[in-house]
Amino acid sequence: MSSMIDTRSGALGQGFGGYCLGGQWGMEYIKAVLKTLNVENWEDLVGTHCRLDAESSKVHRIGHIIEDKWFDPENDLKHLIPPPERENRD
Repeated sequence: MSSMIDTRSGALGQGFGGYCLGGQWGMEYIKAVLKTLNVENWEDLVGTHCRLDAESSKVHRIGHIIEDKWFDPENDLKHLIPPPERENRD
C-alpha cells in the first residue's frame, strides 16, 4: 500500500508521498501527516491547506498552513528504516 497526497497551487500541482506504507513506518507516516496538518481522519485531508518545502522534482516536507509544524518523512522517520545490511539477514 502507498499514498500520494496531491497538492494544488493555482494551475500547478505536485504530489507528496509515494512511499510504501507497510509496518510501523507506514503507521507512523500516516499519524505524522494527520498530526502535522491538524486533522483527525485521512479523509479530512481533502481541501486542507498546507505548505510545501519542494523543488521541481520532489516535495521534501509538508507543513501546517499557519503553525510551525512540518513533516519530513525521510528525516523524521529515519530511525524506523533498517540499515541496508540488516534488511536481507535471515
